[in-house]
Amino acid sequence: MRSEKKNSISGNAGQVIANRILLADDNKAIQDVVSGFLDFIEYEVAHAINGVEALAAFLASSFDLVLTDLEMPAMDGLRLAGHIKERS
Repeated sequence: MRSEKKNSISGNAGQVIANRILLADDNKAIQDVVSGFLDFIEYEVAHAINGVEALAAFLASSFDLVLTDLEMPAMDGLRLAGHIKERS
């Protein structure tokens, strides 16, 4: 069973931090490395290969954190961030 609290990389031990992360990146190698690390430290990671897919995932579910590449096809990371901010 997953613990509600984790050790924070920033040194804020005991602070409740993000459990569900949306990773938006069109580069498979980057996705593999980042999600491998996040899986290792027990985060749940959802993947999107562009901003349009990431926005659809964001609207369909809840995430504690969105990590996005800036340069992606269909919708870049800055536009994605703007849409997410409008809806939050």
